[in-house]
Amino acid sequence: MGIQYFDPTTERDTRSMFLKYRRKFIICPDQWETLQGQHETLDWKEVHFQPSNQESLPEKEGLYMFMASPKKLNASFLNYLLYVGETDNLRRRFGDYLRKRDSPKSGQYKVYTIIDDFPEHLHFRYIELEGYDMKKRRELETQFLIAFLPPINSRFPQQLQSIIEGAYGQ
Repeated sequence: MGIQYFDPTTERDTRSMFLKYRRKFIICPDQWETLQGQHETLDWKEVHFQPSNQESLPEKEGLYMFMASPKKLNASFLNYLLYVGETDNLRRRFGDYLRKRDSPKSGQYKVYTIIDDFPEHLHFRYIELEGYDMKKRRELETQFLIAFLPPINSRFPQQLQSIIEGAYGQ
């Protein structure tokens, strides 16, 4: 029968669905190169973002990322980095997102939109940073924000903030 192609003029439901999931990304290899040194040895772990995985997370400081990934394809190489954050307790932070996803009232509403939009495909990737105080965690978070410019983050270093706002239309 062949491949069925999408006709945007007649298939309004499909067009609406595509627009709902549309995200802007800035992909800049020069920025990736800003990460050097210790970043190469970080031990990242990953869990599917679902309630049953909360207890498996450590109650330790860390850096985390939300990734959208079609894991059913068994294509672990295919990931979209959407958000980077830091926390003093990975398990609690994971739980915060689980609890607030049904009533997002905070300034992180964009995080809750990806939780709502990608329930089967959202993954929580993290590293433990035991002993890191908030200042050290924020420094590392900032390095990752500068390197990857994730589209859901709202706060970037001052020198990039207006550029990011313009590029992402925030």
